[in-house]
Amino acid sequence: MRNIQERVYWSTVSYNNWQLYLAATDIGLCYVTLPNESLDTLRQWVQIHIPEAWMTEDASKLGQYQDQLVEYLHYRSICGGRRFRCRSGRR
Repeated sequence: MRNIQERVYWSTVSYNNWQLYLAATDIGLCYVTLPNESLDTLRQWVQIHIPEAWMTEDASKLGQYQDQLVEYLHYRSICGGRRFRCRSGRR
């Protein structure tokens, strides 16, 4: 039986005055910190939920998630948090 150590890739996203940490495995996104939480918060989460994981900083693995999160945050900020009522030209 092989013992394959899972990798957790992480990176940061900056939006306005927030910094968020994102983490993903090869399966997909697994964690996003709250605004201005530390990398230690992410490390603690990984130790609890994926205890044998190897954490690696890799922005290229998280690029699509970073883009989608920034787009979501931007949309929420221009719409004032209202769902389905924004007339920003996007649907």
